[in-house]
Amino acid sequence: MTSEFTVTGTSLPTSSAESLSALMTSCTHTYRTKAGEFTSKSTSITLYVQNVYLALQMSPLQHNIDITIDGTKAKLPGHIYTIDRSGLVDLGLSGILWSDRNVGAENVWDYGGYFAWGETTTNGNYSAGSVRYVPAEDRVTKYCTSYDYWSGGGDPDNKTQLDVEDDAAYAQNTAWHMPTRDEMTALVLNCYWEWTDKYEGHTIGDADASGYIVYMLKSDADKDVVVMYEDTPKVGYSTSADTHIFLPAAGIKIGTGYGEEYSSPGTDAYYWTATLGFSPYVETDDPYIPLSGSNLHFDKLYNEPSANWYSRYSGQSVRAVRRSN
Repeated sequence: MTSEFTVTGTSLPTSSAESLSALMTSCTHTYRTKAGEFTSKSTSITLYVQNVYLALQMSPLQHNIDITIDGTKAKLPGHIYTIDRSGLVDLGLSGILWSDRNVGAENVWDYGGYFAWGETTTNGNYSAGSVRYVPAEDRVTKYCTSYDYWSGGGDPDNKTQLDVEDDAAYAQNTAWHMPTRDEMTALVLNCYWEWTDKYEGHTIGDADASGYIVYMLKSDADKDVVVMYEDTPKVGYSTSADTHIFLPAAGIKIGTGYGEEYSSPGTDAYYWTATLGFSPYVETDDPYIPLSGSNLHFDKLYNEPSANWYSRYSGQSVRAVRRSN
């Protein structure tokens, strides 16, 4: 993937690495670079990889510049700014681009981080009373449509979509967001899904990288087709030649410390959306479920990928999306 850097400044020295060069004298320059290590000869500007993030740091401090990285502004000096360098994948879904890896994942086949719904960091504590806005198993203080579960004071806020400050994808890169329930449902209904026990031969620790490959359609006849474990794949799709993303079966985390349950990695997957828990089967005027967040769930043997809901305090995977315009 390449990232776009627009840097505006005054009296900055020339920087050079892998054809990265610009003399900035009250001008604006755009760099298109591969993620890697870039160090200016004068040590004034440094671009480097830190885990899965591309960071920019500047020294000495007497230089003053404004930096826009993938559409997000950062101020230097004295500031390290990181961006998710995941790839953008266009699966033909009405202008929604999907990241090629989970939030927090080093590689496209890795599990990445586990986030409670509404949390932007992974804290290893996935129980009611320990995560944001869920003080007890039957109470919430934000994102609620019912007095039955509200403890935020006054009336329920009736919020049903995560604000950006509570979006784990946005926290990594403000150009990204967690998919809505509708965007996740579009992925399920408008792509071809194929289970694999070992994505392109990769492993995650001692385990094989298993999960679903989600392909851009080659034909409308393949829409909403799911090839489960031991089913026969369709002819004509391959990861080497066709546009796709891979959703690893990362399992789920619930609880804390010695009581933490790490359930079914390698066979089950749970991916959050930015939408409050929602059930089309609830026979009331309010289909939302305030104690839950909407998610995507699938497993190896029994359940095809589908929109679902689960307790907000559980630790689940996040796959970021981005609008193309």
